Amino acid sequence: SEENNKDLVEFCRGTGLRNHKELQRIRGNQLEFKDGYFGLIGVKGKGGKVRVVPILPEYLTTVVRCCLMAGKRKMWPHVSSHADLHSYRADYAAAWYQRLARPAAFIPLADRYVCRCDRAGVVYDKAALRQVSHFGAITVSV
Repeated sequence: SEENNKDLVEFCRGTGLRNHKELQRIRGNQLEFKDGYFGLIGVKGKGGKVRVVPILPEYLTTVVRCCLMAGKRKMWPHVSSHADLHSYRADYAAAWYQRLARPAAFIPLADRYVCRCDRAGVVYDKAALRQVSHFGAITVSV
């Protein structure tokens, strides 16, 4: 349950790690402060690509505490297959998009993504979508 695994849930929402394998490989000493933000360095993800994962500021306390407690050891050696990691990853992407997106009135036409069909008229900021996608090779569906 989310209540019993609060640290794991907050860690996942703060980092957006991709799956059980990615989460189970992460070690506490991968936390680094660089370019004005905290991130997890050397996260080996999809296709063997290594990336830096920026941490959402509202979850920074939990992530740092978990990293310090783990030290050089793996933080989550076992993660239940029932954990809804995909949902936490979606929360991470949505939170970063909300932080980075400009108000619709200030988005240049070239940077606008205007939805059609059932979401007709909804405007997204392409620059913010690209940045969020770059953070964790996250696919944000619009």
